Amino acid sequence: MEESAKKKGLPRDPGQKAIAKTDGAMVFDRPNFDAQVVKYLKKDEPVRVSKKEYSGPYGQFFKILIAPGQFGYVATIDI
Repeated sequence: MEESAKKKGLPRDPGQKAIAKTDGAMVFDRPNFDAQVVKYLKKDEPVRVSKKEYSGPYGQFFKILIAPGQFGYVATIDI
């Protein structure tokens, strides 16, 4: 997959390991607190998030890997 991203000239964010700081941290379908919640994280749950932060209307978010090929957004304060 990394190879195809390079071929297309797209930057690839390999992400970083992180831990959920709060129990019930919400994962949204887009970087917005008004977006649909697609998952809740448990306190101390290990996750993989982007290095890049995404700006929402009321805060900053990391892109998070939920399952292979499935992503969501979690508030930076919860990670």
